[in-house]
Amino acid sequence: MEYRGNISVTTSGRTCQRWDRQEPHAHGYDSHLPGNASLHENFCRNPLAYDEPTPWCYTTDPNIRVELCDIPACECRDTLIGEGYIGSTSHTINGTRCLRWDSLNRSNSKYASILKLKGNITSHENYCRNPDEKLAPWCYIGVNNGLWEYCDIPFYSAECLNDPRGQEYFGTETNTEDNIECQRWDEQKPHSHELSRGFMGLPVPEHANYCRNPDNRDRPWCYTVNSTVLFQYCNIRECQEHDCKDTEVGLEYRGIINMTRNGIPCQRWDSKYPHEPSRKLSFPSESLSAHENYCRNPDKKLIPWCYTVDPDVRWDYCDIPFCLSDNYRCDFSEETCNVEQINQTTINWMHKRSEDDELGLILSTNMSSQPSVLPSLRLPFLRFTTTGSCLEMKYWSTGLKLDISISNKSLTRLPMSDTWKYIKVNLNHQIENFQIVITPIPLSSTLESAIQYINVRNKPCEDCYACLEDRLCIEKEKFCDMMVDCPDETDEQNCALECFNGNVYEGFRKESKSLHRCSDGRCNFGKDAMLKPGCFIRSSKEWEECNVPSCDIESLNCDFENDMCSWKSMQPGVTWNRHKAENYDEMVVSAKVALFSDRTMERAIIYSTPQSSAEDIGCITMSLWEKVYIYKSLSPKAPFTLTIK
Repeated sequence: MEYRGNISVTTSGRTCQRWDRQEPHAHGYDSHLPGNASLHENFCRNPLAYDEPTPWCYTTDPNIRVELCDIPACECRDTLIGEGYIGSTSHTINGTRCLRWDSLNRSNSKYASILKLKGNITSHENYCRNPDEKLAPWCYIGVNNGLWEYCDIPFYSAECLNDPRGQEYFGTETNTEDNIECQRWDEQKPHSHELSRGFMGLPVPEHANYCRNPDNRDRPWCYTVNSTVLFQYCNIRECQEHDCKDTEVGLEYRGIINMTRNGIPCQRWDSKYPHEPSRKLSFPSESLSAHENYCRNPDKKLIPWCYTVDPDVRWDYCDIPFCLSDNYRCDFSEETCNVEQINQTTINWMHKRSEDDELGLILSTNMSSQPSVLPSLRLPFLRFTTTGSCLEMKYWSTGLKLDISISNKSLTRLPMSDTWKYIKVNLNHQIENFQIVITPIPLSSTLESAIQYINVRNKPCEDCYACLEDRLCIEKEKFCDMMVDCPDETDEQNCALECFNGNVYEGFRKESKSLHRCSDGRCNFGKDAMLKPGCFIRSSKEWEECNVPSCDIESLNCDFENDMCSWKSMQPGVTWNRHKAENYDEMVVSAKVALFSDRTMERAIIYSTPQSSAEDIGCITMSLWEKVYIYKSLSPKAPFTLTIK
């Protein structure tokens, strides 16, 4: 009824007459069209909905005054109650077949709603309709008693909010803003409620445990499965907030990207030059002109697309980035995912099982010489929403390293590992649209690598130590353990500086925890700092904490009587052990080193936890083989680690 598309031919193929003309057929409908009649050109319309059930037009054939148009009907409803639904569903929610509208006695008051049907009653056959604006489309199922039932017409809804309150949100989010799982609406435990009879035009089981707003609250919400938390709001973004898509096919995309993946500008949807659009192309409840020349997916192609302005290229796909409102996951143990291979050679990544029977994406070759190029993997376009993101990946590789890059800039190079290794890589917020590329770097003629899954979360990496210059984020336990794990070696170089003690931090971190660059240079304990160092971001208007660990400071005092007092041996190297001294009954620690023929020795290093800075000259006393040595040191101006070699 509200059709605003550009189909301009009738079901028999006749061309429509312009609405602002009176030849060959005079009419008075020009005043009933919204806006100026010339804006509607000769497109199919239904100016007065009670005249016909579907859009129509006057024809340019002098002998045929009016004909209906073949407008494809969406088997869905695009409003809350579906009053405009003209699809062909003909059974109710309970599976009962609908009765024909023209088979019932319209003089019977129990069937009065039939009189409100628009257009020819016969044309509605036995399809579900909503002529009297009930909660949802419905149909009669009783011949004499006026019995009727609702129909199960799916709602056309994106995973985003068309309005701030989200009263028409029919998406599938099942967790609250604090990541608590939602309670099913048709259950009364752990929380009893009065919304168990259905709402928003659907029976309550259809809502499962999805976030909804049935009672006009501030935004969608749900009861939670936590018995101590009655309800919480859900964190669902607004549809127009970011120029990105929520799903692979992008049916919901309403952004303004108007260029194809090959750089060709898009043709306007309401234009016929240089390409005549498909006659069956339309958008539910929207005009083609409203979509200008933006990439869209009105006919459920693989991804959004558009007609092009190049006469030789009718249409082409568009690269629309994913919105990382939650995360993008590609699990090769379940599916191949939308990952593109580039720089393809005779060697390719294959979806198969590894030697340990794990399903994944595998690259393998055994050649006579080391290959110069191996095929890279490129993920779909992604887009940051509020913060930086975190790439999580499970892999193993022998004979090669894996380089992780975005926008031709290397983020990190993953080392070889002959066992499955789980890694995290921070993705910088400064790059808005991005594609992650994984490039194998061959180191041998015999090489093999496998990837089990790739996960990109819309928040920086957590529970790990972020290397300063490299984007790898290593396990917290590996920070300052005298064993280099960061490719830039910043987990060990000056590692006593890269933690804070009290309100002292003398390190070199230059980004906040959300990966925004510090506008004041580096992280520090400014007047806005609370318990951790931080910095100003966004032109010194907002203070944010930095991802700096606290120093695990323990006293250097230790007689090694009961344990090692947190002193550790450097790996690789000779291990220091506790034992009783040979000549007296006391505990000592010692390390036996080997002297090689070239007069070199094994390393035997023991180190303490980071220590806080001191104002005065420090004094370290230790007993070495029954002799007492006193070492004096200038006062360090920052935390330090004591190492004994």
